[in-house]
Amino acid sequence: MISSPDAGCAVESTDDAMQLRIGRFLIEKASKNNIEDLRGVNSIVLPVVYSNNRVYDQMIEFNQFSYVVYDTNNGQREPVAGVGCRLEMMRKRAEKEEDEEYPIPLKLNIMTLSVLAPYRRMKLGKSLMNLVLGQLDRFEREEGGQVHIREIYLNVQTNNDEALAFYKSLGFNITQTIKNYYKRITPPDCYVVSLLR
Repeated sequence: MISSPDAGCAVESTDDAMQLRIGRFLIEKASKNNIEDLRGVNSIVLPVVYSNNRVYDQMIEFNQFSYVVYDTNNGQREPVAGVGCRLEMMRKRAEKEEDEEYPIPLKLNIMTLSVLAPYRRMKLGKSLMNLVLGQLDRFEREEGGQVHIREIYLNVQTNNDEALAFYKSLGFNITQTIKNYYKRITPPDCYVVSLLR
């Protein structure tokens, strides 16, 4: 399931922590101990700076879908990539109703996916996406079949052809255009890019 940028792949995991080694790269679940590393990579790569701590708190809360990648070449531990996600309800619910749908339909929002420029074309983005997508079934099983993640989606700036090509190669499609989504960058429009399950 995980595409290996180099050779060898080993997983070490506990309930709260997980480390995945792919060659010289180490992938860790997002946590209070490494979230600033993810914030740093995002601030370099993304055109939008997420200064709101709530965004990063959500990445920690949903850390089964949020990861930081480190380059451990030459004994160093340099953050070079990451992904941050959160779960959302498909629709708002006031209270439990008799005809309430089970399993509960959820969607996964990929808030950020960042890879530093020198590390692109090493399949780190694809490895992160495979890891996140692979966690969906596991999460549903752990929830005892009470939830189903029906959609994975993210927002992509309309002029980001490289990102659009990447997500399309993974089976995502443009499902919506939102005008004036971004406040401080040009163009201000974004595509909603989705993968239905």
